[in-house]
Formats: sequence, structure tokens, C-alpha cells
Amino acid sequence: MAREKHQQRRLLAPVAGVITELRAAVGQRAATGEPVARLVDPGRCFLVVNVDETFARRLKAGEALKVEIQVGEGWIEKDGRLEVVSPVADPASRLVRVKVAFDNLDGRIWPGVAGRIHLPEPPHE
Repeated sequence: MAREKHQQRRLLAPVAGVITELRAAVGQRAATGEPVARLVDPGRCFLVVNVDETFARRLKAGEALKVEIQVGEGWIEKDGRLEVVSPVADPASRLVRVKVAFDNLDGRIWPGVAGRIHLPEPPHE
């Protein structure tokens, strides 16, 4: 019976990763659906930037983009894949949110650091 109760209280993550934040202490109750921990996969990172609406119109989800990520005093260039181009622009700034995924299998990049993307050149008319 004790073993069964223990199994009912175990938390298993659906993916592998590193716990970066615990929102509940041992013995504390958590409501259904309430997050108790934040799990990050440091092998796959995302760069989220806001780009001008005129550039965003040329971007398509799935296309390859180069990203540069700040590491210490320098920058590392990575090949990324455009995952999301928001369908909505900010009305005040006309900026559109863009999300690019890139690998970090060597662990040299800390998630959350600064980065930039290389936008494709506009077609010449």
C-alpha cells in the first residue's frame, strides 16, 4: 500500500532535461494543472526576436536562418530553423515576434543569453 501511494505521488517529466526552477517544496500540495517545476532541454535552444513587419512578411516557418549567440565576450554562429512567425504585429511598433530553434548539443550556450538573427536579403527588383 505504501509503495502504491508513493507511485501516485511521483512526478515524471514527459521529456529529458534539467530542472531550472522548483515552485513547490517537499510535502507541499499542488493544485491540478499547477506547474511545480520548470524543465529545460539545454541541447535545443530558441532565439526569440522582434523584427519589422516588412521583413517578417518574407519569412516562412521551416526555413533555415543563421543565428549568432553571445558567449562571454564573443559570438557563436549557429544554423537555425525558423519555427514561428507570429501572425500578429504589435500595433505601436509594427514589430513581429519570430522564434528560431537551434541546437546546443555541446552545451556552450546558456539558454537566456542575447542573440541575433541574419535576415535574408530582399529580392532585387
